[in-house]
Amino acid sequence: ACLAQQLSKTEPVTVGPLSTSVIDATSSVTAAAADLTGSARDGMRSVASTVGSATAEGLTGEGRSARFGSTTLGKSAACLGAATLGAAATVYGAVEESTAEVVASSTGAASEAVGHRYGADAEGAARKVGTSVRQAHKSVFNVASLGIKSLGK
Repeated sequence: ACLAQQLSKTEPVTVGPLSTSVIDATSSVTAAAADLTGSARDGMRSVASTVGSATAEGLTGEGRSARFGSTTLGKSAACLGAATLGAAATVYGAVEESTAEVVASSTGAASEAVGHRYGADAEGAARKVGTSVRQAHKSVFNVASLGIKSLGK
């Protein structure tokens, strides 16, 4: 009952043009950051995959000069390394997806609460801000997956 009283409707709020411009600009910047960092992440993953495959082939390939790779130990080490990296990527991906879901649910619920209390105009502004928050979250995970130093290079 207490929450219902707190969320009871009030006079609708109108979001002014300056506020709308700031919200739209923020949304544009966060969208660009998410796209840029996503492209960098995808490029680095592609390079890492190619290098990893070439390294594994170098260790285990037939006719290679590396003695270590032709042994059972060398092949086992390559398999173990690939499995470890695969598992780490899976865990990181699961964390990324679950936190993205929490952020999306939270911003959606907050927008609905704002709309209920302050009207459709305020809800629309809250949804745009929520989209910016989700895009910023995506950028943070993109940068974190690369490491800040590798992104700077």
